[in-house]
Amino acid sequence: MMKKVDYIIAVEGDYHSHKTLLSLLQGNEKVYQYLFQQNYLRSDSGNSVAFDFVGLITFDNAVVCILPKYYKNHSFSEDIIITDFSSIIKVLKKVGHSDSIPDSKNISNNENINLSELVFADRFLRDYLDYGLFNKNKVSVLLNVEGEVDWAQTVSNLDPIFSNGRPIYNDIYVHSVITEEFNLITELHKWTIKYCLSKFGRILDYNFLFTDDCISDISALGSVEFILNVLRKELSITYTDREILLIRRLMSFIDNLKNDHSGNFSLFGTGYFHVIWEKACSAVFSNKISQFLSIIPSPHWHNFQGNYAIKDTLRPDIISILEEDDGKFFVFDAKYYNVAYLNNPGFTVSGNPGIGDVGKQFLYDIAFMDLQYKAKYNCFLFPKLLEDFFEVFGFVTFPIFNNSSIYNIYLSPHHVFKGFLNNKSIGQQSLNVIADKLDEIKE
Repeated sequence: MMKKVDYIIAVEGDYHSHKTLLSLLQGNEKVYQYLFQQNYLRSDSGNSVAFDFVGLITFDNAVVCILPKYYKNHSFSEDIIITDFSSIIKVLKKVGHSDSIPDSKNISNNENINLSELVFADRFLRDYLDYGLFNKNKVSVLLNVEGEVDWAQTVSNLDPIFSNGRPIYNDIYVHSVITEEFNLITELHKWTIKYCLSKFGRILDYNFLFTDDCISDISALGSVEFILNVLRKELSITYTDREILLIRRLMSFIDNLKNDHSGNFSLFGTGYFHVIWEKACSAVFSNKISQFLSIIPSPHWHNFQGNYAIKDTLRPDIISILEEDDGKFFVFDAKYYNVAYLNNPGFTVSGNPGIGDVGKQFLYDIAFMDLQYKAKYNCFLFPKLLEDFFEVFGFVTFPIFNNSSIYNIYLSPHHVFKGFLNNKSIGQQSLNVIADKLDEIKE
């Protein structure tokens, strides 16, 4: 039997003592030190430690699921957490397929021996569903068995009986495909599918049952070097694309097991989840920023000889247009912040964007002031676990920008990510609901 997988749940930015966080990593000092060296862990002034990373860390039979920071102070069952985390992994995969993330361990289109275990698992399980197990077949030419007739062999080597001038063959040669009852690569493939399904099936949302009998430990097939030699020999005589790719992946997977000294340690995720949030919000709000970039003025740098150079200008995250009712114009800034209003004892705000973000957002009011729309709205979009799609919870003013406000909106990550994964925008009706709510607040 394969060992039971231990799912460990953590939240990005949730600080713990060194001792507590090390215990979350099951006391694995090598993993702990590596995460610090790669800046996937950070310390605060009080010497507490938190993950600065959203994604998956695996080692031995432990799977550490690190959720985005908006899960902080929330408690859910393991089944709900794994379901949510599965959705986040899908979002990471989708963004990683199509866009560059500043720091990621995401799936790529290139074969790479340093890929995460999760990436290997995803590819092995998808390949299995598409093509089944690796089978080593031998093709023999035999007399009078079921199969495809080999007419060249039959005509060349057998004498026919002629009837009405036509040859009739009482015997025929036939191509017969014989599957080996035991093949080491097939057994290795079975073990790999079982291993990947038991460790990552829930997280990758693969729900099929794998009922084939297989070995419980890969060592039953021999040493890692012996297995690699068998794979190399098979690769030298294999010509189908699928089998070549499968064998190479098996070699990389097994080679990683051989070279790894930290208990199958691997990562999948990013330390830049704000990029993920921005891209998902941009997609579901049907971002039209490209249509308005030319309107935004750029800074000019001058010397005293009359020369100047134009430098980069402001670029909003998202612009959305409500077409009906003479049109309404939205400038959204997707902010991956845990902003909260507190009333203990007096009113305070925590986790808010800084003055740079606020000032930049107000400048968009000036940049777009000449656009002719019935209404314009300037908004921050923050993630928060909600039942509904959105909640307007406040606004920001800045006295040097007269009569302007930035509206603070919580968005449900579940709704945003579902739309993103299904390639569906929120639509004009939902945008109209947001506009109506903002109009109500204005009044």
